[in-house]
Amino acid sequence: MNTTLFQSPSTDLLKEVLLKNLPFHTKAFSSKEEFDKNFSYVPTNQIIETAKFIRFNTKKFTNILIFDIDTFPSFDFKPSLSTMHDHFYNLTGFEPSWTLETQRGYHIALILDQGIFNTWKDNQTPTAQYQALLSFKKTISSLIDADNNASNRSHGIWRNPLTHKNIFTNKVYSLHDLLEKFNIPLNKPKPIFRTGQLLSNQANLYMKANPENKILAAIKEGFYVGNRNKYLFAYGYKLLFEDRSLEASLEQLISLENSRYNESLTHKEVTAISASILNFLPTMYKSTTMKQRGKLSDLMWKLSIHGVSNRRAFAGYHTSKERHNKTLNKITNTLLNAFHKGKTLTLPQIAKEIGSSTKTIQRYNNTYNLKKLVFSLWHAALLRRENSEKSSHKIDIRPFVLQEVMMQFEKRFSAFSPSEQVGILDMDRKKRYIASLYPLSA
Repeated sequence: MNTTLFQSPSTDLLKEVLLKNLPFHTKAFSSKEEFDKNFSYVPTNQIIETAKFIRFNTKKFTNILIFDIDTFPSFDFKPSLSTMHDHFYNLTGFEPSWTLETQRGYHIALILDQGIFNTWKDNQTPTAQYQALLSFKKTISSLIDADNNASNRSHGIWRNPLTHKNIFTNKVYSLHDLLEKFNIPLNKPKPIFRTGQLLSNQANLYMKANPENKILAAIKEGFYVGNRNKYLFAYGYKLLFEDRSLEASLEQLISLENSRYNESLTHKEVTAISASILNFLPTMYKSTTMKQRGKLSDLMWKLSIHGVSNRRAFAGYHTSKERHNKTLNKITNTLLNAFHKGKTLTLPQIAKEIGSSTKTIQRYNNTYNLKKLVFSLWHAALLRRENSEKSSHKIDIRPFVLQEVMMQFEKRFSAFSPSEQVGILDMDRKKRYIASLYPLSA
């Protein structure tokens, strides 16, 4: 390829491109000896023109691909900068965004027009784009004899092109074009199973009725290379959920299903899948009811808590909170009953009454001041009872008062009663009049 095509633009343009594609704050070093020191992040624009080494990309986001080449089997010697630039283009079909020279070799970079996220929101599960990107980097590294350790990672410390001899072209590429060149598939849908993410137990209850269930989706997708692990995991999970008695023979059943297909997984892989499913038993089956577990799982789903450690911490907190409240209720109920009977209980007696240890009762006493707590509960209950008793004695006497007044009224004016029809109308008027004069109340 004609190297005259690789005329480097101005340094200002390279600086602009770097600032656009680097994080606002990054790590910078002046030599390799400083790598082991505890360096803090600094504003990128302050060190971009002086730092020899810069941290590219982050753990969550990638937009620059860098390959480190230190050996040259195709040349038997270290080629020139322009020759290496051409060599990369001839092998891969992609013109490097920049190529810079190091003491031992070269760093070659490709800039993505749109950066990609490395993980989903749980910060643990790799995205499909990131997995495809790693496959692309491994393919290119093998093709150009790059250093695998330095080239196949997505983020890390590499040399700064602004402070090294370089050829800069400002080329940018879409991930789709990079993958299409080497027929690397990109599965756009999210993975069926995320790390540490279990299905909602409420969804499991309606597994057969819900066609969108992810377990059924994996089974329906079938057994093929690329979906074998997911299929066998879903198959075993469904079996174990529907009938826990299959726990002892789960691995045998999965192995039998695996043997029905060509290109089946190895025995070691089947064992690992079976072990993974069995690890979910504490979540699938507990002493609490399915409805309660479903509520907790649904709550974690709504709060986007999907990581293994996060789910365990969240579930542990709620479980311990429920157990704590249950113990506290036992203690207060025991003390209230004793209070009503005029008895006094010591801490060991309370512990014996509720089936706990004296140390536990002492801890609750130090935390809540049980005497004060129980008295406040007793007083609140007493107020509620008094209000209830007052309400039960409230009788609406207005009908009786009205009846008595009307009887006196009729006796007083009985000698002047007109005809029957006029008397009825007149009586209604008198009732309204009496009611206006005597606003009756309890």
